[in-house]
Amino acid sequence: MLAASGWQCGKRTRGLRGMPHRGEPAVNGRIHTVVHHRIPVFRRGLVEALEERDHVVDRPPNLEAWAAQPGQRVLITECPDHSTIHQAAELMEHNQELVVIGLIEASDPSLAQVALAADMYPIMTDEEPTQLIAAIDAATRGHVYLDKTIAQSWINSSASTPTSTSIEDEERAWLERLGHGWSVTRLADHAGLSRREMNRRLKDLYSKLGATNQKQALVAATEQGLPTKNP
Repeated sequence: MLAASGWQCGKRTRGLRGMPHRGEPAVNGRIHTVVHHRIPVFRRGLVEALEERDHVVDRPPNLEAWAAQPGQRVLITECPDHSTIHQAAELMEHNQELVVIGLIEASDPSLAQVALAADMYPIMTDEEPTQLIAAIDAATRGHVYLDKTIAQSWINSSASTPTSTSIEDEERAWLERLGHGWSVTRLADHAGLSRREMNRRLKDLYSKLGATNQKQALVAATEQGLPTKNP
């Protein structure tokens, strides 16, 4: 069904914080992997397929401790929302070699763009098993495998989505602090502005992002690769 619906893009050269890209071969050719999915049948099928390809599938009691261990590790996890992607990104902060593959539902392909901006490898869950495994293999080698549904979603939204080129450095800093939990009052005090003036400038910033409120602006900023939390 998907023989012609996805394609493998060029190898990623940008790793987290300028480090070499993730996806180099694991030591001794064995890759330690964890599959995190709420549907047991899906999880078991994927585990069996990975074990056939010489992955060591772990079942750690503590995922954070497992992810922080040295060496290349692969976390394959479903990503039903933005919070899951942010949690996975936090795990990558503790291990530069951790590869996170996000399983994205076909009903919300826009999440794939958010996952990619977070240095993850998005894969659609409705792919055939052989294509799913091929996409995982590509990710462990540092390649991004794009499903046609994802690519078409980005093409359709590119014309209407404002670009980040119009966002000034100061505005980027505001987004970063808001994403880190700063209140508008605290932001105004830090910028030396009144709360009213701060609100006015934020409204202009949200408009640049095609948003009408703070929550929409942070989502839009994340999708455009702008910082929304302190590193």
